[in-house]
Amino acid sequence: MNENLNLCEILKHCPAGTKFWSPVWGDVFLDKDKKELEAIAENMIKIAEIDDSNVDKKIFDIKINVACDVKNPLYGKDGATAIYGTQKGVNKESFDILDNGLKNIAKLVKEKFNKEIDYIEGSGAAGGLGGGWEEKQPFR
Repeated sequence: MNENLNLCEILKHCPAGTKFWSPVWGDVFLDKDKKELEAIAENMIKIAEIDDSNVDKKIFDIKINVACDVKNPLYGKDGATAIYGTQKGVNKESFDILDNGLKNIAKLVKEKFNKEIDYIEGSGAAGGLGGGWEEKQPFR
């Protein structure tokens, strides 16, 4: 298969208020009791497992080109929450929840897919969506 994917088509399916990538691919977030979590930012810290059994394997045959002018890592002092959070309404109370949530997802991605998305240039773009692209396909 040699298909191209329109990034805009995928973005319109992201859950409102988040830039969670996994539901776009078909991944499901599970808590420690194996219960499915809604893909909202507040739940990122509660994710204990990423179930990728529903991911359509054809996604790996599609060429995805991502244009990105953001170079921020996923989390930390220069990460998505620290740099862009205030313009999205993040306050002091929610900062740690969100930043630690992104750190939790990065840890799970490393454990499950053996990919380190923490500090890849651009992984903090679009609230962490850049890291999600890297989870499934390396940046091009």
